[in-house]
Amino acid sequence: MSKKVLYIASTDIHLNNFHLPYMQLFQEKGFEVHAAYNGSLKFNEADIIHKVKFDRSPFSLKNLKALILLIKLMRIFKFEVIHCHTPTASVIARLAYILSFQWKSFIFYTAHGFIFYKGSPLKNWLIFYPIEILMSFATDCIITMNNEDWVYINKPWFRCKYKYNIDGIGVNPDRLALNTNSQSLNDLRAELKIDPKNQVFIYIGEFNKRKNHRYIFDAIRKLIECTEEKFVVLFAGGFSTEKKSCAEYAKKHHFENHLRFLGYRNDISNLIAISDIGITSSKTEGLPIGVLELMFSKKPVLASNIRGHKEILKDGENGFLFDLSNSDSLKNKMLLFLKNTQLSKEVGDNAPKTIEKFLLKNSFIQMTKIYNDCLHKFI
Repeated sequence: MSKKVLYIASTDIHLNNFHLPYMQLFQEKGFEVHAAYNGSLKFNEADIIHKVKFDRSPFSLKNLKALILLIKLMRIFKFEVIHCHTPTASVIARLAYILSFQWKSFIFYTAHGFIFYKGSPLKNWLIFYPIEILMSFATDCIITMNNEDWVYINKPWFRCKYKYNIDGIGVNPDRLALNTNSQSLNDLRAELKIDPKNQVFIYIGEFNKRKNHRYIFDAIRKLIECTEEKFVVLFAGGFSTEKKSCAEYAKKHHFENHLRFLGYRNDISNLIAISDIGITSSKTEGLPIGVLELMFSKKPVLASNIRGHKEILKDGENGFLFDLSNSDSLKNKMLLFLKNTQLSKEVGDNAPKTIEKFLLKNSFIQMTKIYNDCLHKFI
């Protein structure tokens, strides 16, 4: 009977974008790979797929059904290894493990940015910090990917046996390889109604409160008021209620013609290729792969001065950081790049040299070592 590993995440997109190489590693080691997530995507790297309708809100009743289903799966398949990703799904998974009474599994949890962080609302600390401490008792190994989170889990009350900090889950150059020619890129610009004279900003990220799109919309409004420079902003990522309110804000202030709402795209390399500058206004990140992909593609990035971004960007060298307390900070940085395209090019050209350690080949070595250290009796 083959050994079994279960990968768990809130969505299919998360596993598809970040974890397939690691799932394939387990296949090559002779494991039967299971994946539990919400969504319709399927991957060859998962031998068996379980559709679990997680809700990102930890207090949704849908998560009770997800909990019951995970308990059932753990009792049926008796997984040797369970690797949890994404905050809500990871808590539900570890709670299911406790309630399944199948306590022989090795439990990994990769924190892609804790919900509690410096500057987060007090309720995040009152609710989620104690939850993570309690769940650490049901976790064998916690993996972080930024210095702030690493400090948190090294407090003595985080009781897991193994603790690691890695350089992210890895930028995959193959994902960014262009599968088209310059004419097709021109056609893409035409399809998106981008004038050749326009400079193009791009924000890669789902519309949600954590990604903080409204801040960018406020900066765009201020930017239009103070310059006649031509630009558009592409938003590539899934939609939610946040998108609707942002679109209404843009329409109210008459700058919707500067925006392109693209939704989730599978041609991200082409979108990056037609863009000039990356932006992100997230309130919190683990180690943002979207920013790294832009930098690998020689695009200058303007990013909020937060955990995760500060691990990657050196202000003024391979990108620029801005203050989230005032949207003028981003507006001024956007204006600087619009008026100084030479600076934009220099920063972009310098970016790939500074992110070598974040490439997939290096992250894969780190994760392989972690798996080998922790699972020597299985691998």
